[in-house]
Amino acid sequence: MSDFFSHSMGPAFKRLTEREHQILGLLSEGHTNKVIGRILGISHDTVKLHVRHIYSKLEITSRVEAAVRFSMEKHFASVLTT
Repeated sequence: MSDFFSHSMGPAFKRLTEREHQILGLLSEGHTNKVIGRILGISHDTVKLHVRHIYSKLEITSRVEAAVRFSMEKHFASVLTT
C-alpha cells in the first residue's frame, strides 16, 4: 500500500498542463469526454487526446484510477498547505 501512495504523489502532476488539470478535474467529477468538451469549448476528440496524455504522464490506464489519483493529490496538497 505504501508503494501506491508514494507513486501517486509528486512530480507527475506537475508535468500536467493547465488544460490537462482542468480535464482531469472534470473527469474526476464523472463527466464524459463529450460533456468535458462542451464545458471547455473543445471537441471531444481533443478531450480524448488530453486524456491519453494524462494517462501517459500519470502512468495510469483508467478514468477511475485518474479520479482516485486526482482526489488523493487534492487531499494531500490541502493537508500540506494547512
